[in-house]
Amino acid sequence: MRGTCFGTDQLSSVGDRKYNMLDLSINKRLILLGSAILIGSLVFSSVSFAAVPTFSFSGSGLGHGVGMSQEGAMGMAKAGKNATTIMATYYAGTTLSTKTLSHRVLVNLDPSKSAHSSWTIRPGYDGSYFTIAGRTTKFPDDKYTFSVSSGKMIMTSASGKTAKTTFSGSSVTIVPASHSGADLNQVSNASGPFNYANTRYRGNLVLKISGTRLLLINSLDMQDYLYGVVPREMPYRYAASSQAQAIAARSYAYQSVANGTTLYCNTYSQMYAGHSYFRSEIDRENGDDYLFESASSNVAVGATKDKYVTSNGSVVRAYFAACNGDYTANITDVWGSNSLTYWSTAKTSVKDYYCESMHPGVNGGHHNWTKSYTGLTLANQLKAKGISCPSGAGTTVYVTKFTPTYGTHGWVKKVIVTWSTGQTTTVATCADNVRIKLGFSSAQFTVKTTVPVVTRRYEDGSSAIRRVGSWTRRVIAGNSAGAIRTTSSKGAYFTMRFTGSGVTWVGPRSSSYGRAKVYIDGTYKKTVDLKTSTTYRQQALYRITGLSKSKTHTIKVVITTKPGSSSYGYIGLDRIDVLDGSAVYPASHTYQESSSTMHFSSGWAHVSNSHYSGGSARKTTSLSKTLTTKFKAQSAKIYGTVCTGGGRVKVYVGGTYRKTITLKSSSTGYKVLLYSTSCWDPTIAHTLKLVTTTKSGSHSAGTVIIDKIIVADGSLVK
Repeated sequence: MRGTCFGTDQLSSVGDRKYNMLDLSINKRLILLGSAILIGSLVFSSVSFAAVPTFSFSGSGLGHGVGMSQEGAMGMAKAGKNATTIMATYYAGTTLSTKTLSHRVLVNLDPSKSAHSSWTIRPGYDGSYFTIAGRTTKFPDDKYTFSVSSGKMIMTSASGKTAKTTFSGSSVTIVPASHSGADLNQVSNASGPFNYANTRYRGNLVLKISGTRLLLINSLDMQDYLYGVVPREMPYRYAASSQAQAIAARSYAYQSVANGTTLYCNTYSQMYAGHSYFRSEIDRENGDDYLFESASSNVAVGATKDKYVTSNGSVVRAYFAACNGDYTANITDVWGSNSLTYWSTAKTSVKDYYCESMHPGVNGGHHNWTKSYTGLTLANQLKAKGISCPSGAGTTVYVTKFTPTYGTHGWVKKVIVTWSTGQTTTVATCADNVRIKLGFSSAQFTVKTTVPVVTRRYEDGSSAIRRVGSWTRRVIAGNSAGAIRTTSSKGAYFTMRFTGSGVTWVGPRSSSYGRAKVYIDGTYKKTVDLKTSTTYRQQALYRITGLSKSKTHTIKVVITTKPGSSSYGYIGLDRIDVLDGSAVYPASHTYQESSSTMHFSSGWAHVSNSHYSGGSARKTTSLSKTLTTKFKAQSAKIYGTVCTGGGRVKVYVGGTYRKTITLKSSSTGYKVLLYSTSCWDPTIAHTLKLVTTTKSGSHSAGTVIIDKIIVADGSLVK
């Protein structure tokens, strides 16, 4: 009757109220335990991400939000409003009517409406008795256990003084003896919303056979029922608010009572705890008992006898919750749909002017609340609530986006989360599911997403950085990653392309250092003086922020002369830090040995093998055979094959001898990096030449196989 979108954990029409005094400490313990379980599951979930967002939630209210706010009702009563005004405010367009209800209230005394293998009943007072409806026998004060045997209900007494009794029908009604106070029976088993043993109840107790087990139902009139409800739902502070609670609770139960539906004893319907319970049974008459009822609340129930909230003559299902924040909720936002006439046509979302007046109020108040989760902790929260999550959620996968759909007056009726994998999950499609599945106090909230500003570090040797000119790598402690690149050559520079909102050039300052000009996107920005009397490392030599994150930017740092001099000092590159973005790496191009840009002298043979790049390579076993090519690129890498009969090759760049490389190996290896050269100006053509030479310690040539050349930030040229 309250929509189609909730499961068994969402049946509460009244909401998660904290006014149930006796179970408040229990609730707190459960909440703390749940938090500890969640936190414990996260302690060992350590992961480092570039930009895991934080979601900050600001909300108000406690419960589903439909109908009367209990804190608001107390606020109105505090302000001098009577119960009639309170009801007219929260149930707009209704009236209070007097109706006589002939049906009795039926309440299942098991919180989940489950049947038990047996129930043990005792008269409510020492020396008292009870009777069985339809029988004249008085059963004296004793504990009587009811169970099912061979399809029939049997009763046995603890003392054995009363003979075992077998009942032919499917149900038995236990009627308490008349007493100067309330007429009570006592249930020895754990029962009621708190599952306490030795609880006493007004009215009759009805035992019904359910298979081989028994249901226990409390059958009582409406007033007696409300005596056990009102103080559990709202603490007595003001007569008017308790009267309003009595009218709302009576109206809420009416429809179920009128059609014979059995109510739950907890918030799945509304809290009904009964009359009292005993901490011990040493002296039930004057001893260690606890009253669930309240004398003041009972007066409020009596003052509103037979009063109901009605619309067009029909009793309204008067929903209520602990606190509705700034506005009560629209029922269709909360439960998706409804078939109740009043809630379908009435203005169901109204401004609550008094709920906040009780903040902090009794029990701390619930008008405002906040929660904050990282994308990882939110992922774990969703997993804990049974939400379908991608594999790795909470460890390697996290929430990147939280998208609420709002209904009336800020109540969230749908939530979609986006994961770091790009997948999306619909968390809930109605406000009550939003509240329950997210573990929030209510579904009236806003969310702010904060994505941390992340700095990505690119060390001096990164292939993302183009270094032109003569640069020297120096391993010196105190530098980032323990090394830097330095130059004092005229025309030397470094540059890097990136996306992000800012960039920082990090390097050293020292007495031997000079100056450098900084350009951003081709525009001169600053000349940086690096000379200091004391050496400093990992200095932010130049920083710029506020760049457009949607564009690709370039930083270029060019060595220049010292002030008033034609000479150069050193400049150093330790690293480049990119703010809220990343480097754009130079494109790489692969040239197979068959490319027209590679010029092999005579004496090289074309060989085929599936292990070669492209399935082919060039091979020679002769001396002084050459491969010549030119490149306009920042770097060039030569790949070939190593083997047991491998020979040697001399490498020349720009006509200058660089290195002799050996291709001999204890085993055959394909597509092996033989030689790499970098830091070249990609605007100038450089010659790369290989010359085969003798094997080490020999006058003969070995086998030389050249497979491919890969260049970055440029190309081979003919």
